Amino acid sequence: MTRTLAPLALAGLGLLAACGAEPKAEPADAEGGADGGDTAPVEFYADVAPVLLDHCVRCHQPGGQGPGDFTDPAVVGAMAEIMLAQVDAGVMPPPVADPDCRDYIGSEYLSIPDAKRDQIAAWIDGGKVVGAPPDQPLGSPIASELADPDLALLIPAPYTPSFSDAANPGNEYRCFALEHGQADDFFITALHPLVDQAEILHHAVLFTIPTEELTPEHQSPEGVDCINNMDSTDGMVAAWAPGALPIEFEGAGMRVRSNQTLILQLHYYQGADQPLADRSGYALRIAPSVEREIIMAPFAKYGFNIPPGDAAYSATERIEWTSSFPTVKVWGSFPHMHRLGTGYRLWVDHPDGSSECLLSGEDRYDFHNQITYMFRDPAVVQPGDTVSFECTWDNSAENPNQTFDPPQNIRYGERTDEEMCYAFTLVSLGGL
Repeated sequence: MTRTLAPLALAGLGLLAACGAEPKAEPADAEGGADGGDTAPVEFYADVAPVLLDHCVRCHQPGGQGPGDFTDPAVVGAMAEIMLAQVDAGVMPPPVADPDCRDYIGSEYLSIPDAKRDQIAAWIDGGKVVGAPPDQPLGSPIASELADPDLALLIPAPYTPSFSDAANPGNEYRCFALEHGQADDFFITALHPLVDQAEILHHAVLFTIPTEELTPEHQSPEGVDCINNMDSTDGMVAAWAPGALPIEFEGAGMRVRSNQTLILQLHYYQGADQPLADRSGYALRIAPSVEREIIMAPFAKYGFNIPPGDAAYSATERIEWTSSFPTVKVWGSFPHMHRLGTGYRLWVDHPDGSSECLLSGEDRYDFHNQITYMFRDPAVVQPGDTVSFECTWDNSAENPNQTFDPPQNIRYGERTDEEMCYAFTLVSLGGL
């Protein structure tokens, strides 16, 4: 299906920024070096901990999504063989977009190079020597929280979802106003949600509405029931899903106008055995002005029907960038599906017949590791181009994420047992 895109909605969505040290040289044999002489054993603190901090600790730490604290040598020692097997199987770290399509910031930390994998194997083979801890704690190059926010905005009071909507079993959407207290226009330059009950939170979407449309219910402890409204992305600022990391822009930001109010949409799903009271929110850094304003082109595919039993069903949306559209620079994109998603592609076809890859994650989508990929080399889209986005799902009985037995037809929808196909794509106007 080919269609034209309505004028771009103002919005924005995050970036993954990471930096850190390069790995140590490949470890020497624990029983001798290349010349047969004695060498120091591979040690946890000196050799293995830096690898885990670069590639694993963002999830495997107290309060993280993954099990175990991978800064603790006793925990790592007990799990080391399992960890290595998961690395060798390509399961851990979770699959991410292919940087050979288009490299993105942080790509060097989101998968483990062979040399670092071998560091872990050598530690196991050498008897898991712990060694002396460093004088100063080692830090991970991938931040899991936003440091030094200017604003920490929470929903008005703890909210306990009841999951009482018979039409949407196990799912609940609530929208709450976040009072930012700013009298003038401002720009969000960094943000990350303050996730309270991660066990039941499917996603958090931050968007703006005209303040004149604000209702008392938005400001109440119960919020507003707001399911079935994601087909409109007007005013969207950012989205978080499991695995996402803090958003930080350099010299750029997303505008919030003085006559707008920030709304936080929380999608809860029944992932816990008992009711949980949640008080999530958003942490923000703000500035009165920026060099470059970021807006969002929310590419989406709505009209799909995933047949039961199909292990590799794909649907594609193609958007003709007509002469009425501005030239834009594409800075990054966040692919989003639900539990059956397995892969995605985003690319641009140019009038000269060439094709430019923006994002490729064939067989690499992970519902629990959804990342905004910010490109090291931004792309330019201009009139005459065609932007295409493709999603692939596995609706077979063999899919471990399958909800239904037997599998059923799956269409677009807000619930976790329905599906989505989005590429929340960050752009700025002009190709410079």
